[in-house]
Amino acid sequence: MYNDEPVIDLQAITYPSMTYRMDFANRRIRGTVDGLEAIMQAAVKILMTERGVCDLYGTDYGIERADLIGEPRDYAAAVLPERINDALSADDRIRGISNFEILPDPRKNVLVCRYDVEAAPAGSFPLQSEVYI
Repeated sequence: MYNDEPVIDLQAITYPSMTYRMDFANRRIRGTVDGLEAIMQAAVKILMTERGVCDLYGTDYGIERADLIGEPRDYAAAVLPERINDALSADDRIRGISNFEILPDPRKNVLVCRYDVEAAPAGSFPLQSEVYI
């Protein structure tokens, strides 16, 4: 027997990634940005936001860094690749990170992380983050 309920055909819709261009250095919004540059801007915003602190975003937006303050350098270095990857996975345009490295920094309480962000379908781009521990 067949059910008389209507069949609903669901299709995924991909929206354009055009957004306002954020000039982080001058703290201004200037024009618009699209494509790989928009994805890069989104990644920077995600990594600048502490997860769960800003009510504007959901609880899965941002990165968990605050609990690393005061932790041993080796522990923070071990968990950061997974935390960065997890944070960036909130954006469905970002597929993951590769070539992750932690660079020496003369400041005792800072880890500098450098990695490539894999974005689809636009390609990849290098990114660097500083994490205070």
